[in-house]
Amino acid sequence: MSKHVEYQITERQEIAATIEVSVPTEQVARQIEKTYKEYAREVSIPGFRRGNIPRAVLDHRFGRDIFLEEARDELQRTFLPMALEELDLHPVSRPEMEVVSFGEHDPFVFRARFDTLPAVSLPQTEGLQISVSPARPVSDEDVDEALQEIQHQFAVLGEREGERVGEGDLVHVKSGDQAWDVRATAESPVLRSLVGARVGDTVEVDDTLESGEPVQMRLEIAGLRQLILPEINDELAKDAGYEGLEALKEEIQSQIARRREELHDQQVNGALLDAVLQNLEFPLPERFVQDLV
Repeated sequence: MSKHVEYQITERQEIAATIEVSVPTEQVARQIEKTYKEYAREVSIPGFRRGNIPRAVLDHRFGRDIFLEEARDELQRTFLPMALEELDLHPVSRPEMEVVSFGEHDPFVFRARFDTLPAVSLPQTEGLQISVSPARPVSDEDVDEALQEIQHQFAVLGEREGERVGEGDLVHVKSGDQAWDVRATAESPVLRSLVGARVGDTVEVDDTLESGEPVQMRLEIAGLRQLILPEINDELAKDAGYEGLEALKEEIQSQIARRREELHDQQVNGALLDAVLQNLEFPLPERFVQDLV
């Protein structure tokens, strides 16, 4: 708590609270002086150096109210969070601020009203009936599926024999000095023209730029590609960072089992929470409910 600032709860309801914060005159004056100095460093006024502009000149140029309002807002931003922490209050809505008194030679007193969640007494969880399926055991098929994913991660592109592009083929194309690989598919309006073409052919492809401008590209079909999958063996396991295939399988099984146990625990916790909430009745602030919706 700030040494000289006073915080108090002036009104407490089940789902709302009003607090009052009183900032002493000395701190108000320091904040106002700080605000003037910050402006003096930032603004440029002919005939005065930055940082050495008198307050009277700043008042004449910008108006005294702007400095007082900025100082007041900064004091609110500083001391409202401190007050909430000190009073152990947790707003669930934006506080409605009310200035009680403020002046360069007076304490700054303001109030904040906001919604809160009600205090809830949780019922006993013993004897609650919930239904959650047990974690599914890890099968050989689960491990094999994970091994295949790792196998694809270490796959490399290689040349494939063939002269004609088929649906779904991986095609190596060139256009000028650029070359890349694309998947020929009839589902793509751009790439469907590759299907049926031969290696060595040049195909005209119509496309549209992001700006909406239509363009036409000439693509040379340089060859067909294929993914070359490594064998699932000790060498693949070592490439993946394990001593051998058995060690990799054990790690896969352990990871899958751990993930399923974590999911099971989450489901149990969720089912328990649902069962507890069914036996609770408490009001919620209207604005809090609206924000959730």
